[in-house]
Amino acid sequence: MPCSYGLVHSRNTMSVRVGQFAGLDAVQKVANNLGIAQNVPHGPATYIGSFETNLKDLTAAYTVFPNAGIRKQAYSSSESTISNTNRYISPRTSVRSRSIRVRRG
Repeated sequence: MPCSYGLVHSRNTMSVRVGQFAGLDAVQKVANNLGIAQNVPHGPATYIGSFETNLKDLTAAYTVFPNAGIRKQAYSSSESTISNTNRYISPRTSVRSRSIRVRRG
């Protein structure tokens, strides 16, 4: 099985193999540089993302992929509304995003 397949389909064994190939120090450095968590632990569980983070930091870390490796700021919102409905969402923390209109079949 190709490594890319294993990573895309969340095969932990592939993540561990890639992590071991890169080295624990390198994996921890990348995770810290991405700002995934305040304190990324130094241990093999890091290879599969077994550490605590919050939604805002994790969302911001993923922004490097579509932005040529540049991390963008994530924003929190205290409330959301769904247009054309009476629905109101007020989560503790949510990620700010642009409005997307979805047509129903």
